Amino acid sequence: MSRPMPRTRRRLTILVEDRGAGSSTGCGLVAETIIELAREQGLPGISAFRGDAGYGPDGPVDGRPVMIVAVGDAECLDDFAHAVATALPDGLVVLDDVVELVLAARVAAHGSDDPVEMAPPVAAAGT
Repeated sequence: MSRPMPRTRRRLTILVEDRGAGSSTGCGLVAETIIELAREQGLPGISAFRGDAGYGPDGPVDGRPVMIVAVGDAECLDDFAHAVATALPDGLVVLDDVVELVLAARVAAHGSDDPVEMAPPVAAAGT
């Protein structure tokens, strides 16, 4: 069995509140907008997760908390994180270094350990 290959990467975590209005995916308009911006900026992947409850510095959230997570190269995620943090009216943007374990079988199948090269093609919206 092949051992995973560790490498240091950057993780971006964005915590926002889903107020539920107008969302087509259920993750909230703010999360949908961030995900679309990530796609446009060429991030290899990003995911949104809805929570059941939460609170922040001002007390309980009115809607549902949403956590948006991406892992990638530091430079790309740093630039994206600063743009998101500047645009968000509230929420929390966190960057931290993590160890990513790249499975050797995946590298062999794709000929690269670059997640951009390994990622499947993204279909255009509405296709």
